[in-house]
Amino acid sequence: MPRFSRATVTSAVLAVLALITAVTLVTLAAVRDDPAAYAAGGPGDGGNGGAGSGDPIGPRWGFLRSDVVSPAAPLEPPDSAAAGSWQVVDALAEARPVISRTAVGRYSVVFPGLGVSRRRGVALATAIGGPAAAGRTGTGPNPATTGAADADADAPSGAVTDAAASAHCHIVDWDAVAPPPGEPGAVTGARSASGPPGRLDERVNLACRRPSGDFVDSRFSLLFTYAPEGHRPSVGDPPYAYVHLDQGGRAGSRPRDAYSVSGPGMVQVHRLGTGRYAVDLVGSEFVRPGNNLQVNAAGTSAAGCNVLGREVKADRQSVLVGCADGTTLADTPFVLLYTDRNALVPTGASDFAQLFTGIVRDGGPLEPAPLGDPVDAWARYSANSAGSVNTVRRTGVGVYEVVLPGVAGAPDHLSVTAYGEPTSRCSVDNWTSGFKPHDVTATVRCVDGSGRPVDSHASVAYVSAANLTGG
Repeated sequence: MPRFSRATVTSAVLAVLALITAVTLVTLAAVRDDPAAYAAGGPGDGGNGGAGSGDPIGPRWGFLRSDVVSPAAPLEPPDSAAAGSWQVVDALAEARPVISRTAVGRYSVVFPGLGVSRRRGVALATAIGGPAAAGRTGTGPNPATTGAADADADAPSGAVTDAAASAHCHIVDWDAVAPPPGEPGAVTGARSASGPPGRLDERVNLACRRPSGDFVDSRFSLLFTYAPEGHRPSVGDPPYAYVHLDQGGRAGSRPRDAYSVSGPGMVQVHRLGTGRYAVDLVGSEFVRPGNNLQVNAAGTSAAGCNVLGREVKADRQSVLVGCADGTTLADTPFVLLYTDRNALVPTGASDFAQLFTGIVRDGGPLEPAPLGDPVDAWARYSANSAGSVNTVRRTGVGVYEVVLPGVAGAPDHLSVTAYGEPTSRCSVDNWTSGFKPHDVTATVRCVDGSGRPVDSHASVAYVSAANLTGG
């Protein structure tokens, strides 16, 4: 029987311990959705020639709120206005996204450490039109109107212009980028020289316009989300699905797998006519009535996109999407995010809510919420993580106050999409904690293709990252 020296045995034990430690660290990185961890990639992924590029191990998500209409220089939102999965990575915990205004009504946002190669995932933007909330950080005397001279030169100082109130924002494009040292999006301080190996940032470009199609400076909220194929927020949860249609004029188009994720099942898109599409979420998991839908046009045109309706069929749910440039139907790329009693982000969010502003009374037709006192949101399309009942009331033509009880936290994010016909556009005023602790109150405003208030329906979704990042 062979004999081993004490040194040999010690070396073997240390080697085994090192292997166990390495496996544990990799597993922890996956569990924490570590944005710095990548599988090996090929040339051309994310524009990095294969260096540090490839597929993320887990989901990525990030959101922010811009409280400044036209920043004069790249700026970092305060901790209360931004959150993302980068915050669980030690080397990126102090990194922040960066907002740059590239021209009137055009912005570029860089999310640190969230880069996903080949333009996968989706991004969504919502215009914020009301005055800035007290205590929210901006520059100048009124963050809601800083730089508003670019949008409406005749507006009095400190006024919220009609252009800002009726603006709509949409995604132009997004892609993974490698952050050069010292550039916006790079980690600042002593760690910027090296950073985590293989780091990629996600750059999202967006545009804000008047109903006429002209660019206009606006505040906005922005969300980027990516999930590996087959991902669910947590075991047993309903599916989390999104799709990016990158060629709006193709008949019978079906997005490649790289452009969609649907948990079990698959996504198909069919062009029904100019500016009209059916997005089929195929699989038994989607044969259910309740869900929340957020849609954005994508690309450089002035078109916007809305949800027109949805139908539950034997083996799928079919969502109708309509796109229009002003009052004219138009083919355009778009993105759609589907959630069903779960949050906007692909992880275990504990504080979220969603609702639909239209109501059905006594089995009658779909109609706008009534003027006056608030009513319970339509339960079929309403969810609240606190187990409370969301409410909605109409305060004027095209103006809705929604209350989401018990879910407020900071940082947080709110998305709005018009519903029912393709030419209306909906935005949101500031959302606040309302009159009761932990309640979210938001005002949604909808206009028609000419910019006049209209009683459009709207799909509203809210999420707080307070218990996700410890931010």
